[in-house]
Amino acid sequence: MSLEASWRWESRAKGYGISVEELKERTLAKIAPLVKKADIWIRVPPQKLNSILAAGRFVSLSESKKMGPGKTIGIAKYLPAREEEEERLFGIPVGKMPEKRPIYGYLSDDLNGNGSAFEENGEQQVDTYGTVAIKLKPSARKKTTFTVGDSLDINLGTIGNRTVPAFVDEPKAEVELGDITDLEKPMKSILELTRSGYTEAQIHGVDISDIDEIVFHEDVADSILKRLERMQIPCRKIQRKNIGRPEKRGER
Repeated sequence: MSLEASWRWESRAKGYGISVEELKERTLAKIAPLVKKADIWIRVPPQKLNSILAAGRFVSLSESKKMGPGKTIGIAKYLPAREEEEERLFGIPVGKMPEKRPIYGYLSDDLNGNGSAFEENGEQQVDTYGTVAIKLKPSARKKTTFTVGDSLDINLGTIGNRTVPAFVDEPKAEVELGDITDLEKPMKSILELTRSGYTEAQIHGVDISDIDEIVFHEDVADSILKRLERMQIPCRKIQRKNIGRPEKRGER
């Protein structure tokens, strides 16, 4: 655990007047039931869906070398930091095995794949990665780890060693930093765990056979719907108003 993580756990525990050990026990008791009932989702821009269907699987950033719409820095800075963190967290050597690197998504218990209980101007943080919400089958849980919040968070200048991923069916308190929105407040949904972010999922290998359902948060071309029908992949559309349009900002 990093010095930053240790300090935050200690500071939070002091605020509650309890030990770090008790804080971790109470944190895990709050997280575990929320994760148990959550599903695994991935967001992509509409124009990326066809390439995923054609490839038959999701590709990592190390393979595509294309930054997503939700990132505000360039690939030259982001990719090395991401690969260094993946080496520390998952043992994948920097610059090697791009096809073995995790695909990033999030956990949600919302029927439509919303990623947070909070919105700003009609947009959630997960919307910045795309308005196509892809729900994975329960069988994907065995190959999925998670953290409460971004596992890298390079934009805050705290690269790496902040949170420690755990498998979704084997949660640990260290998946977050002791600063759950409100430890005392009862929580019914995993969407309440963060103030404005999301609970990140790291899926270790995803192909189209893992897809349970696709939810389009904006209108979609009929050609895509027909392709999904031919492939027997369930999908549906919902209409959200005033949503941001990340597909105009790039590709994840």
